[in-house]
Amino acid sequence: MSIRVGFNSTYYSKPPFTASLGNLDFNGDPAEWPYGCGGGLLVDRTIGLLSVALTLNHVQIWNNVAVAGGGGICSIAGEMTLSRVDVAGNALTGADAYDGTPYPETWGGGGLLLGGSLTANGVSPATQIHQNVATRGGGLYVSFGVVTLGDPGPSLVPASVSDNDATDGAGLYLGITAELRCYDGSAISFNDATGDGGGIASAGGSVGLDACDVNFNSAGDAGGGVWFDEGSVALTRSPAS
Repeated sequence: MSIRVGFNSTYYSKPPFTASLGNLDFNGDPAEWPYGCGGGLLVDRTIGLLSVALTLNHVQIWNNVAVAGGGGICSIAGEMTLSRVDVAGNALTGADAYDGTPYPETWGGGGLLLGGSLTANGVSPATQIHQNVATRGGGLYVSFGVVTLGDPGPSLVPASVSDNDATDGAGLYLGITAELRCYDGSAISFNDATGDGGGIASAGGSVGLDACDVNFNSAGDAGGGVWFDEGSVALTRSPAS
């Protein structure tokens, strides 16, 4: 397993493929650091089908750029836990920053591209995913796996996905097998899509909102709060707008 950080740095983890990073800033230059996936942080399995568990604690992922997916973070390797993490100002360009060659946005996720599971909670200050930009999934693009924002218990603080921009799924875009669980005070708010799904767009995944605020989102076409092509949604004490 390799965790590649920045242009040429690599953190290595040996079995059981776990890693923890804390008190770090991954701040890129949008004009100089183009990566296919993961402008700030790439978590990639390289040994068979084994996965990795990564914990980020008190980490900033700011102003990074990728061309295919995961402007801030690209994780295609298993489990990720975010505590006191700020993911902000990241973007997908859709073109090579060196020569302008068009590069299709294969996945999405201005802030994060996820293939696996993600849990965002922890202690104060809360994890925030905000002011990121992509065509699909301005904040997060979840290809498959489960995203958990907050915690059903009282001991952990909520998380927020806010002020992100995209064509579809400005807050989150869920693939056909993806799942979102949002709990107790976590918020998906003030996200703006020019197409469908200001807060959440789902291509077929499932959404469970329990005392989760999905509000003040907007869409140019359909689903200012939540838009479904296919899939399911369960609301418990959760406003959606």
